[in-house]
Amino acid sequence: MTTWSASPEFRSRFSLGSLASRFGAYHALFLICLIQFSTAWYWASLDLSEKNLEGGAPFSVPFRYLTWAAIAACTAVYLYTRSGRTLAQVLAPFGAFLLIGVLATPLGDSLVTSVRTLLFWFLMAFGAATCGLMLPPRQSLKILFWTLFAMLAGSLVVSVVFPDWGTHLYGFDMVWRGLFQRKNSLGIAAMWALVIAYFALPTMGPLKAGTLFALSAICLVMSGSAGSLAVSLGALGFFALLATLIRARLSTALGSGLLIGTVLALVVATLYLWEPVTTALGRDPTLTGRTVIWSMYLDEVQGHWLIGRGPGAFSPGSAISDRLFDLLLPFGAIRQPHSSYIMAIGEGGYLGLAAYVGALFYVAFVAPFRMRTPESLAAALAAFLVLMGGLIEGRGVYNTSFEAFLLIYFRALAVRSVLPDYPYGRRTL
Repeated sequence: MTTWSASPEFRSRFSLGSLASRFGAYHALFLICLIQFSTAWYWASLDLSEKNLEGGAPFSVPFRYLTWAAIAACTAVYLYTRSGRTLAQVLAPFGAFLLIGVLATPLGDSLVTSVRTLLFWFLMAFGAATCGLMLPPRQSLKILFWTLFAMLAGSLVVSVVFPDWGTHLYGFDMVWRGLFQRKNSLGIAAMWALVIAYFALPTMGPLKAGTLFALSAICLVMSGSAGSLAVSLGALGFFALLATLIRARLSTALGSGLLIGTVLALVVATLYLWEPVTTALGRDPTLTGRTVIWSMYLDEVQGHWLIGRGPGAFSPGSAISDRLFDLLLPFGAIRQPHSSYIMAIGEGGYLGLAAYVGALFYVAFVAPFRMRTPESLAAALAAFLVLMGGLIEGRGVYNTSFEAFLLIYFRALAVRSVLPDYPYGRRTL
């Protein structure tokens, strides 16, 4: 009896992974994730003075379910059709960080909150990694470029045409928040867009890249996000320095050492001159009350310095954040410590902080000298943005966030760029 079996060519053409790619499953996943993790789908009509925003945005719950289901399905297809080794390599720098989170979970304040927080972080990471590994790199860059363009252009229109939705009072000034629930969320999206506009210049051309750059600058200024503007400009300087050191053909140890030393010297100088410079410029040296916020959140770590109070303990919606929300109302609607490093201490202790900073340092300062590809420089730039942005915003760490998603996406591109089957070959710098 003769049995029929499909030819290798037929199986390759009509495999599960091939069908997913052909019908744009990963394109759709990337777009959905960008909208979800940027929080642009939170409509600007939300009342930020309310303690609990859960469910306040139209279609928020169905959209989240759609995102998690799409990530789970695409990750399952990836693992079924490809080896998980590359996926593990993408997430390897974050291994110690995640291990601390797992160890802190049963010892933290809420087992349910910690498990839920880690589960969603893994889903976010799998979504970012599979998009970076499966999408054609230039296509994914265009999706990222145009999505950010639409977010910022929409924010500009909403803020100007519908100011009741797109603006809110901050201190004595009306500032933009556009399509986002907070002015800082618009500032963070604009910060990433400004850097990506510069990085995408060769692919998108000067007119398109310049338009996004201008939109980013406008949104950064009108949202009052001076910190995000400073971080984005600093990131461009970091990128120029990194590219120069790599082209100098320095060893990994020497190049990383010079880069770390230069950045640390600039950070120390900034901290040393912070108060006199900000006072001379008429700015608040406390960063609009952030030093008070940091102190109150650090008080909550007492007795938990080694391993923290568990993932999610310092995140919006936790018992600690809800209690401090009422105490910090004079400074605005404060839902998190406004510092990723304090958040890392609170949720993972000093061990979690060391693992978190170590992962970012590896991607930003070591990996580009080992890989020496344009994609590894992009990943380093993303890690630097997270490192610097974490000084003034408490986003990411064990939480899902736009920054964490883009960091892992660029890390996946970097890992992919040194694989033998990379579509553009190994282009060393």
